[in-house]
Amino acid sequence: MESILHVLIYVAVRFLPHNADDAAVLRLLYNYFDDYSDTASGFKCGPAKYHAMKTGEIDITLDLADMDGRQATLGEARPGKILEFYDVKENGVPNASPELHPINDVIKKLLTWFEDFYSLSLISTNKVRRATAGTSRAEAPASKMSARLAQFSSLKSSSSHSSTPRRPPPSPEEIKAIKEKVEGHSHMAALLARALADSSKWSKTDKGPDKRSRKGYVRAREDTFLATRSLLSVKRTLPEHPDE
Repeated sequence: MESILHVLIYVAVRFLPHNADDAAVLRLLYNYFDDYSDTASGFKCGPAKYHAMKTGEIDITLDLADMDGRQATLGEARPGKILEFYDVKENGVPNASPELHPINDVIKKLLTWFEDFYSLSLISTNKVRRATAGTSRAEAPASKMSARLAQFSSLKSSSSHSSTPRRPPPSPEEIKAIKEKVEGHSHMAALLARALADSSKWSKTDKGPDKRSRKGYVRAREDTFLATRSLLSVKRTLPEHPDE
């Protein structure tokens, strides 16, 4: 099920109009599909795909370049961008004000399903941690310092969540419904059938040329980046006149 979603995203990024410039497509494809994380339990998906599964959105902010061609850096103050697809043609004619492509609704809905599904595992893990922590605290002798820390923690928790109440944990019925959506094919088939029911929403000329360059994407090496920075720093310290 999840593989079908990723294939849909992969083909859409390559052939449909979207808000990622052509120069960023190779980086986007690499970060989402080819990148990986070396975790304690083995190799897993990269941060971009992990973030999409956890939030229900594909953030492409770090894949894009500024107007001067400089790529954004982590932590940089810059408006975030979520991947969106456009329908740039109307009856085969370029549209001056392109509308959102109907595939956005399909991808967003599927991402939301998996976001809910993976949040279940997080809820389960947190329950185990709280139970274990509660047992260890009950067995440990109380002290004045631990009591004060516990009091401070409760005050901080109540003040931080006073305006935004926590989302209640899902009921058994909700958990069952969330699992059913991603553990079988019927819900996805129904979603696609509803999306394709109105054929007038889907352009027959939306497919464009392949945005993935045959040259492929070569990720910049960290030592090359550091060497470049060192070279620039040396150049700044050189005197303007050799005789100085």
